[in-house]
Amino acid sequence: IWAFSFGGVGMIKRLRPRPDGSVAILSDNPSVPEDRAVDDELHLIGRVVARVAKL
Repeated sequence: IWAFSFGGVGMIKRLRPRPDGSVAILSDNPSVPEDRAVDDELHLIGRVVARVAKL
């Protein structure tokens, strides 16, 4: 799971490289369709390593 911007919008989603050189942008929500980007369309911020929530 990665934090990144795509099309000027900040996102936290799964990224998967494709054989054609594009990157699949995947949501855990099955109702959200897969999106694809070329590497220069993505600006990676970093990998999500934890989720902090108030109990």
